[in-house]
Amino acid sequence: MTLNDEDETEVTLDESNQWTATVTGLPKYADGVEIEYSWTEGTLPEGYSLTDTSKDGTVTTLTNSYTPEQTEVKVTKVWDDAKDKDGKRPTSISVTLLANGKAIDDVTLSEDNDWTYTWLHLDKYANREEIAYSVSEEQVPDYDEPKIEGSAESGYTITNHRIATPDAVTVDPPVQKIVKGNPSEASTFTFQMKALDGGPMPEGADGNTMAIEIQGAGSKEFGEMKFTAAGEWTYEITEINGGAKGYTYDTSVYTLTVKVTEVPDGTQVKLSKTETITGGNGGGSIVFTNTYEPEETVPKTADSTPIIPLSVVVVAAAAMAVVSGRKMAAAHSDKCSR
Repeated sequence: MTLNDEDETEVTLDESNQWTATVTGLPKYADGVEIEYSWTEGTLPEGYSLTDTSKDGTVTTLTNSYTPEQTEVKVTKVWDDAKDKDGKRPTSISVTLLANGKAIDDVTLSEDNDWTYTWLHLDKYANREEIAYSVSEEQVPDYDEPKIEGSAESGYTITNHRIATPDAVTVDPPVQKIVKGNPSEASTFTFQMKALDGGPMPEGADGNTMAIEIQGAGSKEFGEMKFTAAGEWTYEITEINGGAKGYTYDTSVYTLTVKVTEVPDGTQVKLSKTETITGGNGGGSIVFTNTYEPEETVPKTADSTPIIPLSVVVVAAAAMAVVSGRKMAAAHSDKCSR
């Protein structure tokens, strides 16, 4: 209590005196002038302020108001699923806010709110103790258990992770055809690839077999084979003997082994392939060599019928005519004698 801004009297108010006190024996006048007494308050506890001072005669009522300190809590959802490559991400999820371990509110996160939300105007204290705020989320189907990081002060981040299906790796084995010799026309050669253990095949395959043709010398691929999972597959590659005249066919047998493994790719995985070619010429590539040799031609034999000169033929014909004439005369003479 202040007297003329000079003399002060202090009292302490608390529950023991029911927050009231009376000061008695105070002079009413000083130098013939009535003294005006007033009350002021010292330092108030955190969160309190003096909001009203009213007087009713000699009674002064001081009103203290308490404004609870408030805080806010932010939560953000992060999806670690290769941009929802497999289409498993839900359109929304529910996140729960807890105060000292007790659920007090639920919020829905989705693309509409950019998968984030902030709880505002939360009491920071209860019963003079700071409230511990936390968040929780039920596990999303097809995802790992949610990973929650952060704090009420800095904000929480909830990460949902799943290993997405990795992109396929492809293999397109080429065949090279070499022709030795000088054929007048290019022949068509056929090559066959056979999957020995049910591995992927190119488009257009007949079951586990794929055939391609090469006109003369040159190269060609069997076609893309897509591998979508880790594993090991084996293929056998040969040339089909088409029976082209003059050719000696390459009977090599090549084995193509494709090994696919998963390797880390950040928080996801990717496929890595290894191709191994064995057999044939041992050079690590598929090469078939056919040799052309023209067939031998057997010459035609000469006609063995003897050649008779024309003069001989004429003489012989005349002789035959004389003999024939004599026979006819003799026959006529014999007929007359009879």
